[in-house]
Amino acid sequence: GATLAEITKRQEVRIAVPDDFAPFGSIAPDMSVQGYDIDVANQMAEAMGVKLQLVPVIGNYRIPFLQTNRVDMIISSLGKNKDREKIIDFSI
Repeated sequence: GATLAEITKRQEVRIAVPDDFAPFGSIAPDMSVQGYDIDVANQMAEAMGVKLQLVPVIGNYRIPFLQTNRVDMIISSLGKNKDREKIIDFSI
């Protein structure tokens, strides 16, 4: 993912969210993504003062999307372990 400076310069944050794991993220009747993780993503973008681009992903694609710079961060249920800590930063 991008650094905070890059996100600020771009004025947009790309956040991966689940679209298949209600109530955290699912597809609404109008085909938008809805749920707790989407609400958190909206609040983060607002607090950063940047536009939000939601990137719906299924579980196995979360980390690869981050590693290939397709997203800047992930908001999703993601177990913390030593292997994952080597390649991504976890929030506290």
